Amino acid sequence: MKIAFYGSSLLSSYWNGAATYYRGLLKALSQRGYDIVFYEPDVYDRQKHRDIEAPDWCSVVVYEPTPHALMQVASRAAQADIVVKASGVGFEDDALLQAVLDNARPDALTVFWDVDAPATLSELRNDADHPLHEALKRIGIVLTYGGGDPVVWDYRALGAAECVPIYNALDPETHHPVA
Repeated sequence: MKIAFYGSSLLSSYWNGAATYYRGLLKALSQRGYDIVFYEPDVYDRQKHRDIEAPDWCSVVVYEPTPHALMQVASRAAQADIVVKASGVGFEDDALLQAVLDNARPDALTVFWDVDAPATLSELRNDADHPLHEALKRIGIVLTYGGGDPVVWDYRALGAAECVPIYNALDPETHHPVA
């Protein structure tokens, strides 16, 4: 199965707390046989502050923060069985979500991965015209960076088909006791 993942950055945790979260989860999915491509914009000087080089368990595509480049990488959603758009990508998030959903195959699982559910839900409560309201009708599942039942209830009340919190974990290959 192929996963197209659109997030803030896999290569740099500079101004990007989600990087280590993504790394552990995507590495585990790769070990289970998933073929993953991570798309990240070149914003906030993250590429100058890389923590890791491109890993062997995931392909990484760094794209310029331009509308043209955004549309190019969004078109690649058509190649994936699972298409993930994370919150807080950092460049034209609403346009990216729309383009990714427009390009995803009809049989693909579409996922919105909210890495800051309290902030996103606050935006949705305060802006009836927020593009995510309409997008939720087209998204197969919302995954959240924690949040518990209140977040699940809020997303379902807003029209999400399904919402599941994904909690922090650790990578036992990098975090383990030493002798």
